[in-house]
Amino acid sequence: MEQLAKQTSGDWAIFDQCEYGLKIPDDNGMLVFARKRTKILSTILGITRMSRNCSRCHHNVHVLGGCRPTVFHYQAHTHL
Repeated sequence: MEQLAKQTSGDWAIFDQCEYGLKIPDDNGMLVFARKRTKILSTILGITRMSRNCSRCHHNVHVLGGCRPTVFHYQAHTHL
């Protein structure tokens, strides 16, 4: 991947998805934040502005195994 980044002049965005609103059902079925570290390689200008670590101002559940898909309506929170 590092070689691909050099060949394409790509940049990395590394972020925790909880900072962008990722929530999954807990054991009681309540939607709670889930910290999922993600790394994206892109040639989109400004992609590095997406990089964000968990602020730790909320509780995160562990993402183990999988969860039953649920329909969510996505609302954009940031603009590049």
